[in-house]
Amino acid sequence: MTIRAPRLHADWEKVRVLAQCRPESIQVLETEGAPPFRYRFALAGRGIERFALTGPVFRDRHEVEVFLPTDYPMVEPDVWIRTPIAHPHVFPGGHVCLGAHQWNPGESLDLFLRRLRMILVWDPRIINPSSPANMEAIRWANQHPARLPFDTPEWPDEIAAPPPPPRIRTWSDR
Repeated sequence: MTIRAPRLHADWEKVRVLAQCRPESIQVLETEGAPPFRYRFALAGRGIERFALTGPVFRDRHEVEVFLPTDYPMVEPDVWIRTPIAHPHVFPGGHVCLGAHQWNPGESLDLFLRRLRMILVWDPRIINPSSPANMEAIRWANQHPARLPFDTPEWPDEIAAPPPPPRIRTWSDR
């Protein structure tokens, strides 16, 4: 037995809890596999869709596809932004470059999604100016550092654990 199967199960449970605790911030739109090895998410967070002559055009909802390869978790997830985006670490076709913030096999998928959100909202702690995938975006980031990030980079810590289940009355409570 490989470590992939139990990890996929554990990741699925953590992602479900994350989505249940923060439905306004993350939605699981689609999965493939049981347990899932491919996900499509909607993530909330202000980022740049494109640059116009008048300045950046913002987007507050991003569709993201995450594929967990056969060697996962020893190999990083393959991540694609499926909605229009302009970001220093996203190639023009939507592929996300993790760059200096490389994959850690101990990082669970829910924590990786937190980090991905930090990328989407242009958190300066994530932007690596020496490793751009989009030159126009890195130039803009270098010229406007005071405007970053565009949104709260991190979700509150309450998503780390699910809320306690409601107390269910039993016959002995009568």
